[in-house]
Amino acid sequence: FVALEPSSPAVPYAFEGLAAALSTRGQENNGETYKALQQAKRSARDQSNRELVEQIQLEIGKALYNQKDYVQAGPVWDQLLQSSTQSPVYEEAIYRSGDALYRRELYAEAITKWTMLVDSVPASSWTRLSLLEIGMTQSGLGQWSAATSTYAKLNQNYPDSAEGREGAFQLIQCAFNQDKISQAVRELLDFSTHYPDDARIPRAADNLLSS
Repeated sequence: FVALEPSSPAVPYAFEGLAAALSTRGQENNGETYKALQQAKRSARDQSNRELVEQIQLEIGKALYNQKDYVQAGPVWDQLLQSSTQSPVYEEAIYRSGDALYRRELYAEAITKWTMLVDSVPASSWTRLSLLEIGMTQSGLGQWSAATSTYAKLNQNYPDSAEGREGAFQLIQCAFNQDKISQAVRELLDFSTHYPDDARIPRAADNLLSS
């Protein structure tokens, strides 16, 4: 089809579809996926389809990320932060750029990137994920006070989301890791009140009783 109709508006979508098909065949096809996406991007650019160019660039970053090339993936997404006219693309690009920094163990930089999204687009689903990532990163660094503040904000602002629930549960862990057992018990009771169906409650209670 591409050879017969090289100027067709469907060509970039054809390359994009090829890339999607290749990506399902395992990591050994990551290189071919990347090539197909680059062809899709060139075709979309030739047709002045800016929105599609941005969407494909997002996917190019993912292809590099899947190759564990975090150094190259981050700047691909960062370019979208300067040029994207589409809010969903912009939001996902910030989140993924932060994730690439995290994978490189640049934790402070990753938190800064995610915070950009938290501050600029609070209603985005990527913001909830960013807050959770910030909290988990702070926890991993032993920054319990900062993590507690992050998880509390996450739960307060998004209590009905999966991320908000996880934030509430992590408040128990933060208190426990700071040897604040009474606070951990209060957090567990509050969590049990708001999320009574959570399967982790009995084990958390046992851990607190045995501490």
